Amino acid sequence: MRFRKWTPSEDRLVGTALDADIARQLGRTESAVKSRRAILEREQARRETKPIFSDPKPCRAALEALGGGRGQSSLFSPTQTRKKCSTDPDALIIVPRDPSLAEDDRYKFIDGPYYPPRTARGRFLVCQLRGTVKVGGYSDAPIPWPRIWRRRSLVICGDLLRALRTESVYAVSYHWGLSRAIVSYYRQQLSIPRHNPGTYRLFREIVIEAARTPEACAKICAAKEGKPSTESVRDRERLRRIQRRPKSKSWRRKMSERLRRRFGLLGPFRPWTPKELAMVGTRPDREVARRINRSLSSVRAKKFVLRATLK
Repeated sequence: MRFRKWTPSEDRLVGTALDADIARQLGRTESAVKSRRAILEREQARRETKPIFSDPKPCRAALEALGGGRGQSSLFSPTQTRKKCSTDPDALIIVPRDPSLAEDDRYKFIDGPYYPPRTARGRFLVCQLRGTVKVGGYSDAPIPWPRIWRRRSLVICGDLLRALRTESVYAVSYHWGLSRAIVSYYRQQLSIPRHNPGTYRLFREIVIEAARTPEACAKICAAKEGKPSTESVRDRERLRRIQRRPKSKSWRRKMSERLRRRFGLLGPFRPWTPKELAMVGTRPDREVARRINRSLSSVRAKKFVLRATLK
């Protein structure tokens, strides 16, 4: 049984989309497509090529086929979009869309959509980290992206650079097929702040909401219950000296206004009884606060004052 030969039109499709999608389109196995992609890269390396630079932006045909516009949704539909480019009739713009985890809040975009640049194997792009690099094909990811020749690293340009500055680490990691450590490394090398808009959205809508559930609060309380204070004697004495410093007139005025607003809303402070003072320090602060119906911060403050007076 002879193997079916690869045609020039099939070779042009290799590396332009996911290997599994190209295999289904050509009626071949995924391993055959991966092997053919490696062979084409080795053959291209042996040929001398002129430094032809590619456009880091998608061509007009790709934007029209995908319904381009930054205001549209950036989530991917389960279909593929194929359309011939007007400038190159033999080039096909294929953008696979993967809906498997796109509905997860961790992987949603706050900006977009993001399109891969139009380039070809053997051409050149300007990477923000490595300068002028040679393109070795597209990555096998939900958003296929140009890879550096003979390396698995992506070319940092175009919409990927915009996504690194805007989206969270989880979103970039999933849609571009990168590990979270690599995404963090890219952002660190590009001097991108650790907390960008996507990270703030992820922290505000997922992390904080999950930490406010009754189960999470009970778990945090159980972890802190009964543990001794980590404050050293030196730090405690330093805090007492700071509190005993004479206060300025502006500080006294601000504190007076704050207490006046507090008294107007909640009334005067409830005085401590001898029975309550005797309970402070005998049990964990949280348990004492529940028994005497006071806040945890007030119990801790009173214990701090009692320790200072005893010395």
